Amino acid sequence: MSQTTEKKRFSIVWQYMTAVDSIIAVCDTCQKKLSYKTSLTNLKKHLKAVHGINITEKVDRERESTPDVDNVVSSSGLTASTTLSSLTTITPILTFATSASTSSISTFATSASTSTLKRKQPSIASFLPRKITPDRKKMLDNALVNMIVTDFQPFKIVEDKGFKKFVNLLNPNYSLPTRQAISKTLIPLEYQKCVSRVEELIEKEVNNAIITKWKLDGKVVLVVSDNASNIKNAINNLQIRHLGSFAHTINLVVEEGLKCESDLINKVKTIVTHFRKSTKANKILEKNKINSGIKDPKKLIQAVNTRWNSVFYMLERFVLLENSVRASLGLLENPPSSLTGVEWIVVKELCTVLRPFESATKVVSGEMYMTASMILPIVNGLTEVSSKMNNKPEFDSRTHKVVNSISNAMKSKTSWGNIYLSKTLAKCTFLDPRFKNILFSSNPSFTENIKTEITDEVTHIIQNIRSKNTDNTLTPHNNVQEPFVENQGNEFSIWGSLDVHVSQSRPINTNRSRAILEVQNYLDEALVPVRDHNLL
Repeated sequence: MSQTTEKKRFSIVWQYMTAVDSIIAVCDTCQKKLSYKTSLTNLKKHLKAVHGINITEKVDRERESTPDVDNVVSSSGLTASTTLSSLTTITPILTFATSASTSSISTFATSASTSTLKRKQPSIASFLPRKITPDRKKMLDNALVNMIVTDFQPFKIVEDKGFKKFVNLLNPNYSLPTRQAISKTLIPLEYQKCVSRVEELIEKEVNNAIITKWKLDGKVVLVVSDNASNIKNAINNLQIRHLGSFAHTINLVVEEGLKCESDLINKVKTIVTHFRKSTKANKILEKNKINSGIKDPKKLIQAVNTRWNSVFYMLERFVLLENSVRASLGLLENPPSSLTGVEWIVVKELCTVLRPFESATKVVSGEMYMTASMILPIVNGLTEVSSKMNNKPEFDSRTHKVVNSISNAMKSKTSWGNIYLSKTLAKCTFLDPRFKNILFSSNPSFTENIKTEITDEVTHIIQNIRSKNTDNTLTPHNNVQEPFVENQGNEFSIWGSLDVHVSQSRPINTNRSRAILEVQNYLDEALVPVRDHNLL
């Protein structure tokens, strides 16, 4: 191996890379193959850009300038088992060489060269402890990280005197990584490796582990989840139909619309937090509640990002306790910034704007009734309500801005637009006796397509039912008197030719006709009241 290659192998880069050959290296973290034909710049750029590891030229140059002790030892013909006693053995030889005459030394050298090959005199560095290579250093660092993770050891263990002394006795040339290096570099790298291994395992075993192992083949019709991309990708990998949570979609739309009033909402949050954390402020507020004549005093509610509609509940309770809050803020020594008159008006109007969305979220979050059929009607209802709010002149300009933001979020959100394209939701609404086809009156072609698909499915159901019953004839009831029938074996029976015609007669499209009749009879029935959830 050339001298240039040897220097490359002693760069700090090789703590994070593994050389495949003289021009290709593989990143230990992401397993990406990189080229390093003439320099390590490409490898360093990858570590800095992808993994955040910055290797400066100064530190790398110092590592490359360090003598390669392993190479010196191997070229001298000595092994790692050479001990310090070898050094004492050579000392008299060095002394003898110093005191001997020049002619004696030259004669000895000439005779030695003619008898055997001349051996290179070993240097002092060859008798020093062997230097740790980058690969060995990387392996030891990984072992240390695994120990810390497995045994739940603190990062500061590398700073403990006893542990440092113990490691020094094991290998004096191994320098422990700092606590910051462990927490900011080594642990994140191991985490990324673990994530990559888990992703590969899940991608490889997902069908076998989830579908086959749990015997779910053909049983999963639809999966409902939130709109997170990782969840949707996992479901798509299983090749199962996916439906995004409509309640989550509503929450995303409202959050997008409220961004223009984030300062006002944060101001209310600060006031609520002050009263909930300060015992003195809370006592003053409770006293003002009683003085204001509230029979059942209620506490302020804090908004939580992970709780849907929590902003609405916070603002609604804040408005309900407006008088008590204002009076209490005036009595505090260092109160948080109070709301202005205009801000109080905007908060009240925001409650009006958010109330329909809170109602829709509660309806689609029901557990005792079917909710999929209600999504399309709710979408239409929220769209109409938003249009009415935009045209309400009594609202403040800031409130109109919030309404416009919500309306724009409805139009821009992909998950919201996909609702209108979902045939699954359209079929659910069509089969709900509260709605049927009234929502599709503006689109006759779409209505006819949904009706045709439902008729096809009903036809298939009827066909399966009839195929299970080999005798499709009607069984007479016990209480009905049967007419007199002659013996069918009679050659001269008056019913002979008629029996032949009946046996040869087969109705055409019986299943399809029955399905069309069933669907049409369903549509002809009166609609059930919208608020009636008991459809059984």
